[in-house]
Amino acid sequence: AVMLTLWSLGTVRAALGQVTPAITSAPPPAGVVGGTYLHDFTSTGFTSAPTYSVTSGPVPQGVMIDAQGHMFGVPTSAGTFGPTTVCASNGVQAQACQTFTVTIRKFTPILFSQASPGGPVGTAVRNTATVGSQQNPTGTVTFRLYSDEACTAEVFSSTNVVDAQRQAASDDFVPTVPGTYRWSVFYSGDANHEPSAFVCSPTNR
Repeated sequence: AVMLTLWSLGTVRAALGQVTPAITSAPPPAGVVGGTYLHDFTSTGFTSAPTYSVTSGPVPQGVMIDAQGHMFGVPTSAGTFGPTTVCASNGVQAQACQTFTVTIRKFTPILFSQASPGGPVGTAVRNTATVGSQQNPTGTVTFRLYSDEACTAEVFSSTNVVDAQRQAASDDFVPTVPGTYRWSVFYSGDANHEPSAFVCSPTNR
């Protein structure tokens, strides 16, 4: 009779449809260098709240996963990270795991261009560019100066390295002909930044 009672209890539990623990949230999405990254892992089937942890593989640099399943941070490096496995466990039931990869895209910076004042023929002109990113951009900036409105008649070019202040300056150019000169500025990009450009402006007169 005792064995029958235990068997009947197990049958009742099976009929109630106990849920196998599982992580039910979608895999973490892609992100971008310098952007806020947020993702929440969720799960079902646990009789008490689980904790989450990375059991294998990397997470993007600048991003972490806490015990509550919150994945957050500001990615600092571009690339594809994974395969990574995150598991949820409450120490009683079988753990639930999800394996994924995360792609962090390069940041596309805004390029700011500042031409020096013009002046009489013989006045040296130059341009200073600032790469609009807080993620320590490297690479080079190429400056091209044109003597026509359509920016097809190039009269000067200069390429210099982006410094620690995220800036690069052209070499000086001394016009020998009066007129309106227009700059185009091209940033090369680097491991974490896409190339960027500021075309056919501002002017030196």
